[in-house]
Amino acid sequence: MEDYGIGFMDVIYTKTLSEGDKPFFMQPTTLGFFSLDKFRTFCNDSSALARFRLLENSFFPLDLNVRVEPGCNKKYKHFYSDYMEHLLRYMAANVGRFFVPNLYGPGLQAIPTVVCSMELLQTLMCTPYNLNDNWKILVNRYRNTTYMCLENPGEPFDIVTLQKRNNMVTVLEHVLYKGGEKHSESQPEALSQFVNVFFANITESITAVYEAPMGAACLYSADNELPLTFKRMLNMHYIDFKLGNCAFYKDHRFGTFYTEPCYTDYDALTWWAESYLKKSVVITVACCQNAGRVARVKSKFAMGLPHEHSNKWLPNVCQIFLAKIMHEILLALNEPHQPETTYEFNYIAKEQIIYMKKKIGAHKYPLLPDWYLAMMETGKYSDETETETDDDDDSEL
Repeated sequence: MEDYGIGFMDVIYTKTLSEGDKPFFMQPTTLGFFSLDKFRTFCNDSSALARFRLLENSFFPLDLNVRVEPGCNKKYKHFYSDYMEHLLRYMAANVGRFFVPNLYGPGLQAIPTVVCSMELLQTLMCTPYNLNDNWKILVNRYRNTTYMCLENPGEPFDIVTLQKRNNMVTVLEHVLYKGGEKHSESQPEALSQFVNVFFANITESITAVYEAPMGAACLYSADNELPLTFKRMLNMHYIDFKLGNCAFYKDHRFGTFYTEPCYTDYDALTWWAESYLKKSVVITVACCQNAGRVARVKSKFAMGLPHEHSNKWLPNVCQIFLAKIMHEILLALNEPHQPETTYEFNYIAKEQIIYMKKKIGAHKYPLLPDWYLAMMETGKYSDETETETDDDDDSEL
């Protein structure tokens, strides 16, 4: 049996304590944005911004069975090898907004309590109702800031189906971004990514800066003539795209029908949590058969999902659980430890228990890239890329 460490949190007990309480966690603030090109290269601009184009009925059914370039496609649901690199690049390119001089020596100190990704916060928010998927989180604390990475806990049971589904999602997004244009591997836009950077108060004393890949921007025809200023980009509305799983059956009286809804209660929970963390309003669900053919797309308002599934999950429980587990993790890191120490938190879904163990390696702060540690130690950073902010922008942490 694998050693997951010592018992850290009983999720069922913590969930019970969270019911009926009012969360402190308020909706996040958008701080900025950056782009990743086809090769996952950081660009401190809006070059990867996608715009939603409504498809005409003649484009349906859509065939999503197109192979995406394997080198750029996601192998698992949430994970890339460059997990924290790009967010730290953005913070370094905007050093005055995210860092202050180190009070205890040379170099810099990060302002937020926690630096992580939207996927990590989403995973923690959904944990009280997660009965199937294990997760693993790796944590380093450096100069009073905690850096958290959602790691791959092992291959999914059905990796082939998951890879195929991720491939379909990539093709779907490209088609919707391009207004029905067929996917082509030669077009970089198909695999580029526009990312927003957010700030949130998880509790009164815990702040988080995190990145989140965004869907397509919802622009009206009149808006296309207006310049995309920094302030306008921060207030843009985005549409997320999700792939439903429609079970088709044959009825001789009425023909072929698909089931409603084409997603589970837990799917709705993960979609709501993601939309909350990204400030997205509308979710576009593609009604997809197992064969990869989309019959139509339909829109759902993210704010309506909690009411529709109120007998299965409660949003305040998710928000309060996030605050509680963040508080407990930061408390666990308060004890003296070596800089080579990485804390590992494992959630075992069938037990609904979170375990913790310490791993001591050969390198200091192994989750952080060398260039970032050098910048923090010396106070010197690369200014090769200029920020995209307007002179009158007053966004602060």
